[in-house]
Amino acid sequence: MSSAAALLALALTVASASAGRLVGYYNANPNSFGVPDPAVTWAAQPYDTIILGFLMNTPDGSCTSADPEHSLLSLGNLKDGSVAWGDCKGSWKVQNGAFFAAQQAQRGVKIMLAVGGGAGYYSQVWQAIGQDVDGFVARIRATITKIEASNGFVVDGIDLDYEDNDALGYGPVTPQYDGVDLVVRLSKALTALRGGGGGGGSGQASGALGGTGTPGRFLLSHAPQGMFLCSKKAIAACGDAACVVPGDGASTPHCPCAAACGAGTRAYIEIMARAGAGAIDFLNVQYYNTRHIGSVDFAVGELTALHEEGDVDTGALLFGKPSCLNVTSKSAGFVAKCANYGYLEPSAAAAAVRAVVAAGVPLGGAMTWQLANEWAYFNGSFAMGNALKAALPPTSEALMLVPE
Repeated sequence: MSSAAALLALALTVASASAGRLVGYYNANPNSFGVPDPAVTWAAQPYDTIILGFLMNTPDGSCTSADPEHSLLSLGNLKDGSVAWGDCKGSWKVQNGAFFAAQQAQRGVKIMLAVGGGAGYYSQVWQAIGQDVDGFVARIRATITKIEASNGFVVDGIDLDYEDNDALGYGPVTPQYDGVDLVVRLSKALTALRGGGGGGGSGQASGALGGTGTPGRFLLSHAPQGMFLCSKKAIAACGDAACVVPGDGASTPHCPCAAACGAGTRAYIEIMARAGAGAIDFLNVQYYNTRHIGSVDFAVGELTALHEEGDVDTGALLFGKPSCLNVTSKSAGFVAKCANYGYLEPSAAAAAVRAVVAAGVPLGGAMTWQLANEWAYFNGSFAMGNALKAALPPTSEALMLVPE
């Protein structure tokens, strides 16, 4: 390229007002099967990253064959919804998979898979995984291959939803293993999916997995609960408050960052540090489903304090909220189930994001749980996602217009 062409290329590399990352989970369940054709009703959905959940395990961890057809993992949101906890075969077709493929191809939406959550991942299962982390990652790779071949989209990343609270050192129960160590080892091992076949995130043929995917590298994210990212300021403010297990009654006094809750109150700050720079791309922080961490004051205060203290990069943290209440939705006959606690109306959730940005705190974006219920709850719209998208700060993103 000549110097003149190089200068022209530089001039044409312009900044676009692209909002910070907006992540939406999609978890098929019996309530989701009645959603009209999303190719029509969801075509303008606001999310730039969609996480399909969950890759399921069995309660006893018995599905450990290297054969993908009898893999440790099979996708929870299957087309027929027929897979039981003990059935490791099942269909590999994703419900509404053609829609996700079209969103990826036409709009550059990232498609990720979630591992963990409540889908059979009990403490003993995580312990078994810890005994063969590399084997677990190999089974994820095999699962990705099968899902890509069956659905016409490329997997752009993996989201680890680790929720063994006791093992992270949170609460009064003595852990049976070191959860922080396991998550660190898993995080490092999962980076192997970025090279030599871990999805099409690089925009290149990805070894055994193939496909082109969407531009950018294979993504690795986690979905920790808010009390695993407590600031020093919040812990000090709790003082000598007793630790109360999350989920106890609303009348029970609870300071989620109490020192009495153990080292787990900063578990994910330690995980991010020990995993090393670049191992984890972003955290979908759940500021919900645990009493007393769902308020605007808690989330905004914590994100601000974490930025000031500098122990974790808040630019890698996403403000996570449920996109509906656990009530019969506004769409007749549809029971929307998003979260027990922590829901905010879209305007209030957007105001919280704006408050964080106004305080000068770098924010990686926002996340909601979950698309099918949001769409039904808001009478056929993505009111929560649209409100959050409008509130997120712009980022400088090159268009890379290079002349011939």
